[in-house]
Amino acid sequence: MLIELKKPIKMINFLSNIPNPGDQVDKWLEQGQNDPYLWGWMPIYPIFIFLGVMAVLIASVIKFRMRKIPLYDLGIGIFVVIPAGIIGASVLGKFNIIYNNWKVWELFYFWQPGMSIFGGLIFGGAAGFAWFHKRAQHYQISTWVYSDCILPNVLLGQAIGRWGNLYNHEILGKPTSLESLQKWLPDWIVNKLWYVQNPNPGALETDPWFIEYREPLFLYESIACLLLFVLITFLIANLGRLFSKKPWKIYPQEFPNNFNKQLKWAKKEELQLWETQRAIVYKERINNEVSELKLSWWESWNKAYYLKVLDNERIAYFSELENIEQSNLKRKELKLEKSLQLQKNELDSNKQSYLKKLKKVKTSTEKKELEKKYKLKVREIKQSYRQQIKELKRETNWFRNTWNQDCKDLYQANNPDNYFVIHCGVVSSSYLVGYMIIRWVLETRRTDAELVLKHLFAMDMVLFAILTTFSLVLLVFAQFISPYKWRKINWLYEKSY
Repeated sequence: MLIELKKPIKMINFLSNIPNPGDQVDKWLEQGQNDPYLWGWMPIYPIFIFLGVMAVLIASVIKFRMRKIPLYDLGIGIFVVIPAGIIGASVLGKFNIIYNNWKVWELFYFWQPGMSIFGGLIFGGAAGFAWFHKRAQHYQISTWVYSDCILPNVLLGQAIGRWGNLYNHEILGKPTSLESLQKWLPDWIVNKLWYVQNPNPGALETDPWFIEYREPLFLYESIACLLLFVLITFLIANLGRLFSKKPWKIYPQEFPNNFNKQLKWAKKEELQLWETQRAIVYKERINNEVSELKLSWWESWNKAYYLKVLDNERIAYFSELENIEQSNLKRKELKLEKSLQLQKNELDSNKQSYLKKLKKVKTSTEKKELEKKYKLKVREIKQSYRQQIKELKRETNWFRNTWNQDCKDLYQANNPDNYFVIHCGVVSSSYLVGYMIIRWVLETRRTDAELVLKHLFAMDMVLFAILTTFSLVLLVFAQFISPYKWRKINWLYEKSY
């Protein structure tokens, strides 16, 4: 629906009135492109950003506590990730707006409209990876674990933060009619779902302007992010527990619970002691003056896998293998260093001999002959060391050794019953896959001028196809490759090794 205005548009936050043809618009078009204000003085947009950040932090603290991870890293990480994310979101979100004016400093006005979630993810993610990767070495906690405890919670922040876009008349879709919006949305939302348009590209400031109603993309994204958070947190993270073989079917006498058809309750003295990170919590009852115990569904899985640890003998065995491997690598590195030094010494000695002889030579013919012998000797020396040095460089190559690592035996020792497990990294990768799909779909509902790659619809679709594919590859990598190659003893993954 188009409504003609008599002068260039200025916008404010109006809470109840919906503009209709013939309305006097001057009274609610007084504030320009600045943030709308609540009660006339409180900026709404930054409030929703703040609430979104707080939701992410609270959810992350809860997950850190559930995994028994020190909160110190998260506390410091807040001062690393959040500023980087906010600056990145502001810079990338405002770049196209400010670029032609060369007002570079305004790129950092994060309190103003124009924040890019991709900028926040790129800058905040890079800063977070640098910090948590460093701390991972100190606490022996996989970087995947940190990302699983934090990254999916960003969906909560996005779900909340998108409502700030409503008050700024941002993140709206293709044109639609006022009547279609009023059929399913309350007035307090409908009265903000419009953009100001001047259909004449060469229009003057005195030419008519129009209000154009748009689809509420911000609402679609907010709801989709909330649903994705629930899906990842409560379903994807627990797929292993839901669909794996059940420990109470393998060891019915060790897992008395309501799902065990053979044994609901067991006498305390009949249960074997399993090596776990902490004591397993049982429910207790007294039956005929005899203490009987049973497990909850969640605690059954903790006993079977998630809190189960290797015995000291197995830890010693794998530690010895690791020490042997590191010793062999160190020996090869020293051998390579020695070979390079010997080659250098022989080349230096040959050069010194050549220079001494050169001083005694008088004719050009003798000089050429001497130089020829010198170069031939250099080739012989290099040839004598070439194969050995080449082999040692190959065996000590960091990339080769990293890719060729194999910890299948360590993984098998920590999962001897071959339970189906959702490995660490899958949860955070699922966030990337899910959100890329959400944005991919929503991009089809934007006008060409509002795409990530403006006026390049085909390229925009290709970009999201690439990002989604990359996210899927990362998910496959986390689930099917990383656990069998780069696990270490005493490190925390989906369980402690």
